[in-house]
Amino acid sequence: MDLIPLSEIKQFHAEIEATVDNVPEIDTWCSSPDWAMATFVGFGESVEPLMLRHRYPGERASFALLGINRSEAGTVITGIEPMWGFGCPVVSPTPQRFATHLAQHLPSLVDYDVLALAGIPIPQSVSSRGPDLPLLHQLALGFASHGPAYQAEGITRQVIDLRSGEDAWWATRGSKFRRNVRRVAARASQQDIRIVELVDSDTVAPDAAFSRLLEIEHRSWKGIEGSGMLAPEMERMYRQLFRRLHATGRLRAYVAVRGDTDIGYIFGGVRNRRYRGLQLSYVADAGSTSVGHVLQLHQLRELFSSGEADAYDMGMDMEYKRRWADHSQTTVTFVVHRSSS
Repeated sequence: MDLIPLSEIKQFHAEIEATVDNVPEIDTWCSSPDWAMATFVGFGESVEPLMLRHRYPGERASFALLGINRSEAGTVITGIEPMWGFGCPVVSPTPQRFATHLAQHLPSLVDYDVLALAGIPIPQSVSSRGPDLPLLHQLALGFASHGPAYQAEGITRQVIDLRSGEDAWWATRGSKFRRNVRRVAARASQQDIRIVELVDSDTVAPDAAFSRLLEIEHRSWKGIEGSGMLAPEMERMYRQLFRRLHATGRLRAYVAVRGDTDIGYIFGGVRNRRYRGLQLSYVADAGSTSVGHVLQLHQLRELFSSGEADAYDMGMDMEYKRRWADHSQTTVTFVVHRSSS
């Protein structure tokens, strides 16, 4: 089991992604270093990174991207992502062996009280055996000697299936939804609202482009409340994520402009044929234009047109997203309370 220093994690990014992309049912986008390390930059100030790598001969490397959280109440090990828990922090081509190996070596690395690993897929079946058991059960078997273990609440995402094309997607929307969205799009055109690509060449510096989004955010209801990307931790996280996606060509970002004034934005990224929506916002006095729907529809049509993604992950479950989405994806949290013995 090799310990990866934080200063060296970048050289393992491609190797981590190759493993992540071959683990069934996990959120491959948020389990990748782009998301995990950006959230760590934003929210992990008090978290000690514990990033582990192990490679069995003849197969891809296994990784555990963990974080140590110490307090007077005890020591809790989580994933390196310290905020929402979208990403799966333990990825391996052979989870049965790796879960056992991790459980054997973890106590020698840190004397922990609780292990809480979010982003674990919900088992579809428990009828399989041995190496074919779901990851949740592999972890439970591996850590059985550590203490009581259970499945805790996780997180649900709303996802649009892009594989059948735009016409098929429209056909599965409710008639009221179709009328409303098309009416909004027509009204936006009449009001001289146009959507422009934020970063269309290497001549646009990512920090300058991101600052343009922050200017919009200041005039949004989130900005008025001091939330959204203007909160210091959120700004650090999203600026880091924006830079990373821009550097790898994965960034997709658009601004809604009315006349000569920016009134809204949407941005996200494409990786492994999955688009992940990250932020959407608009100025407080643009609510009557339904510019949020206009931006959402524009991004969706761009993805249908480009054919570069099979799924549009809209992120955390919210009621309005369900009208756009085709299905949900839910993961759970694996928890171990380590026994004193």
